[in-house]
Amino acid sequence: MNVVDFSKAKEERKPHISGALYCMGCNHEWTAVWTPGTTEFECPECKSMKGRGKYEVAPAPGSQVWTCMSCDNQLFNLLGDRVHCPNCGNSWGYEELT
Repeated sequence: MNVVDFSKAKEERKPHISGALYCMGCNHEWTAVWTPGTTEFECPECKSMKGRGKYEVAPAPGSQVWTCMSCDNQLFNLLGDRVHCPNCGNSWGYEELT
């Protein structure tokens, strides 16, 4: 009879990200796989927790992505009363985005 570890099976089915990482301490670069939300990584070279993603994590292909109406940037600051584009500096109230 086989026994299934449900917590392990659930973890294996979660979405994962793969990509390039670098160490802010020793500049070592490597490739890894991690779950979304992970922001610190142990550097395999110097063993410090100074590893960071080298590139942005983009949405899955086919996802709806918001694009700045002025400069086509896709990175925004969400403020209490408006959405701000850090690339061109324009801002829009949330009511303008419907």
